[in-house]
Amino acid sequence: MSSSEGIRQATKEEVPEGTGSGSSNEVEHVPQHQGELVHQGVPTLDQGTFLQALEAILARYQPAAAPPLPPPPPLPPALRISVPKELKSLGAVEFKGEANEGPVEVDMWLNDVKIMLDSLHCSDDERLEGVVSLLRGQARIWWTNVTTRVPPDQIIWRFFLEAFQKKYIREQFITQMKHDFFNLIQGGKSVYNYECEFNKLARYASEMIPTERDICKKFIRGLRPRLKELLLAANLTTFQEVVNKAKDLEMAQNENFLIEQRRQSKRSGASSSFQSKRG
Repeated sequence: MSSSEGIRQATKEEVPEGTGSGSSNEVEHVPQHQGELVHQGVPTLDQGTFLQALEAILARYQPAAAPPLPPPPPLPPALRISVPKELKSLGAVEFKGEANEGPVEVDMWLNDVKIMLDSLHCSDDERLEGVVSLLRGQARIWWTNVTTRVPPDQIIWRFFLEAFQKKYIREQFITQMKHDFFNLIQGGKSVYNYECEFNKLARYASEMIPTERDICKKFIRGLRPRLKELLLAANLTTFQEVVNKAKDLEMAQNENFLIEQRRQSKRSGASSSFQSKRG
């Protein structure tokens, strides 16, 4: 036996039984212990430990959270309008309380001022300030005397209206306006003029016409008979519809009247010409 054959024989005898006749290059199998795997001698973490490590790395490179935004600055206080100045810009007329200013003119002045104040959307205190700024002469003297006899906390917008109406409009005048409204008829007036008178007097008799239907019935009742008959048949439901329809019917009646007049004029002209020729 040669020396090389002796070495191979010795090696073969040292391999334990049951290991098989695998080649000398085979890697010995090592079982897993506590979640560690061995692959070519490199340990590998299990999934839970790997995810924890990944989260820690990501957290390290995340940008810092931005600080909270400061609260917005408070809004500036609303600018207070000058009601007297605004009234003048709207063309409000001063009131002097003179003898030649009758109840109708006074009431129309007060109503105009109310409309302007409504358009300004001001408070009652501002309304009072605005209307007092328009008082001149005897009217201003009257209001100064009134305020000296009344506690300051009672000098409000409603108090001014009541005191002003008692002084310059009076209950007797209002009663007369209600009476005129109750007896109002169109007569020889156009529908437009009848409407104007109706609206002027209706402000003093609101309790007589509490609803839109009542306003329509009162207006139609005062029209001339033919217009009244046509409007009742139309069965309209709003006051403006009634007024517009009455104006349209009146215009049609006037046109028919003019056409008939022209026809009669032509007939009379033809008759006169015929008679002159015979003569």
